[in-house]
Amino acid sequence: MVVGEPRSVRTLTIRRRTVAVVLAALLGLAIVPAYADQAYPSADDVQRAQAAVTTAEGQVAALDAQLAALRIHLVDVQNAAGVAAEAYNGARLAADEADAAAADAIAKADGARSAADQASLLLSQYAAGVYEDSGSLGQLGIFLSDSGPQTVLDRAAGIEAVGTERDRVLREAQSSAMLLATLQRAADEARARAVAAAEVARKAADEAKATVAAAEAEAAAVAQQEAALVAQVAALRKTSVELEQQRQQGLAAEEQRRREEAERLRLERLREEEAHRPKPTTASSSSSSSSSSSSSSSSSSSSTPTSTETTGPGHGGASSAVAYAYAQLGKPYVWAAAGPDAFDCSGLTMMAWRQAGVYLGHYTGTQWNQTQRVAIADLRPGDLVFYGSSGPSSFHVGLYIGGGKMIHAPHPGDVVKISSIYYMSGLLSYGGRP
Repeated sequence: MVVGEPRSVRTLTIRRRTVAVVLAALLGLAIVPAYADQAYPSADDVQRAQAAVTTAEGQVAALDAQLAALRIHLVDVQNAAGVAAEAYNGARLAADEADAAAADAIAKADGARSAADQASLLLSQYAAGVYEDSGSLGQLGIFLSDSGPQTVLDRAAGIEAVGTERDRVLREAQSSAMLLATLQRAADEARARAVAAAEVARKAADEAKATVAAAEAEAAAVAQQEAALVAQVAALRKTSVELEQQRQQGLAAEEQRRREEAERLRLERLREEEAHRPKPTTASSSSSSSSSSSSSSSSSSSSTPTSTETTGPGHGGASSAVAYAYAQLGKPYVWAAAGPDAFDCSGLTMMAWRQAGVYLGHYTGTQWNQTQRVAIADLRPGDLVFYGSSGPSSFHVGLYIGGGKMIHAPHPGDVVKISSIYYMSGLLSYGGRP
């Protein structure tokens, strides 16, 4: 302080120094000794502070990018687990069908064996009777008897009748034996297919179990990484971890909205392309006539479901299916589960439609084959929406509830919930109507 300096000047000097100290503290700068002799930060101090701020902002941006990448990675891992689980459902269903086919083939072979045994018994009885009647001379004995000509003629007519019956018995025995051999081969082949299908299902179960376990472990690791990164961001931005978590949730929600919009636009472009393609006219297209008619009736509309088709209670027993799905909200996803306490995606839709008396298979590909095609723009509550490269190979399914929303069991680590039908990529242009 300069002796004799006016109070106002001294106060101003103190205030300038105080501002400098506070500014330095806010910017994370060390208070250098030079501040004792200057009333405000120098140009170098300001430049260093600006560089520090820029560096901090860059670090926050980099950490935000890391967190976003972690979220995307986790979704990919969880979806992969869901795909593996659904592949197991398909393998298990194929094994069950192979078992049923084998049981049917074995039952037919057993029936043929009984018929063959009966035919063989009749043939044996016939042979024994002929032997007992004719002795060692067989049927020639009647021609060597001392009876008169009329008796010989009568017995000759009897031999002809016996010969016809013999031929019938022989034919039946031979036919039964041939049928038995054919059906036995079919039963053996069906049994072998059932054994092979069971092995495929076992391997699919092992793969699904391992994939789900890996997804759960990865989710735990990602959660730890996220917590550490969020703490770093909070320190850099000088906010609390709780507030930073809320900010990250907002960023994640925004990322999800962008993905859903991109998926909606992709599907809309795909529908426009389909609308401009020549319609098939050959008889071979009859299997897809329902989807073609749906496409032609809605080709001028957007792929986003309209409000008019979401206000009704649904079709047929759809209201029962939708009501059931709503009642399962919050229950955990468990692969291969079909209630009552946990579900996977196809298990949920299967059980929902069972309430309406419709029996769908516990596999997305089967449910696609068991339903009628309906364009996304024409969806009604209760319809199914599928995800994948094609319907038969689809890996996810949800139950449409109207307003562009569905109820579904997303993947391991999640619960039954309501989502946009554009929630995940791969939405197919057509849904399924049971």
